[in-house]
Amino acid sequence: MNNQSISFKLKVLSLSIIVLITFVIIYSSALIYNKNTFYPTVNNGRLLTSSIKTNIEEALIKRDFTTPLKTDFPYAVIDLNGRVLSSSIVKYKKDTVVNLNDFMEYDNKASLEQPEIIKYTEPLIIDNTQVGTVIFLIPKDKFLSIAPGFLTFLNIIPITIALLIIIILVILTYIFTRKDILSPLATLHESARRILKGDFSYKIQYDYDTEIGLFCHDFEAMRDELKYSKEKEVSIKSKEKELLACLSHDIKTPLTAIHGYVLGIKDGIVKDKAGIENYCSIILNRVRMLSKLLEDILEHSKAELNKMNISLC
Repeated sequence: MNNQSISFKLKVLSLSIIVLITFVIIYSSALIYNKNTFYPTVNNGRLLTSSIKTNIEEALIKRDFTTPLKTDFPYAVIDLNGRVLSSSIVKYKKDTVVNLNDFMEYDNKASLEQPEIIKYTEPLIIDNTQVGTVIFLIPKDKFLSIAPGFLTFLNIIPITIALLIIIILVILTYIFTRKDILSPLATLHESARRILKGDFSYKIQYDYDTEIGLFCHDFEAMRDELKYSKEKEVSIKSKEKELLACLSHDIKTPLTAIHGYVLGIKDGIVKDKAGIENYCSIILNRVRMLSKLLEDILEHSKAELNKMNISLC
């Protein structure tokens, strides 16, 4: 039996969903930002060109570019004066002098001229001193494919897990709401509907340890009280009918006697003074009997209305 309140459960579920949704939004925003800033990073270029760059720096140390360098991408080696030392790019001829301002890390103009190519540059360092610059023309699909698909899958795993947890929490919230709130309310509605029709036999079965459970408990107590009051009312009405029947009989008997003796006097059945006095005595006795019966009825009514005054002698 779970003693945690409904409000506590709803707060925990709601807070968990809010936290997870916030996490998904922040993490998704971070992924989108990283995706949008992926293009200008240098990590991919370094991974693709690290080995050839090392060979070029060794060639610079030896001052020997006669041996062709093995590379998958066209390249051009330029010293700090702008002279092309070695090149496999048509645009940069060997021993020509070029503008060093063209050697930005990413050249937007080159991207416009050749959208499928990324112009990537790196400094050539020897003994912690820059001695030149190397330019690589890397196909864009090759450049961007450095981020493996597996890493992308790993990136979306937290979002996937968070979304699954959110879905599970939403399902649990629905089940909890249906079981602990909607179902009891439907039962309460059915019980109230039957009570309005006078049927007090419908009992509510529910766990009484939650707020709605306590309400169901109080509702059941009210239903039992109404049932008892209804049964008591029916019993009282039944007894009142029996009482009225008895009173009718008790009142009718002396009235019938009074009526008979009055007619006897009126019709002259008795003419002597003694007979008339006897009849009158009987009539007075019956009147006293009726008066006492009416007084008893009045006291009973006062007792029912709680207006009867009782004084101790």
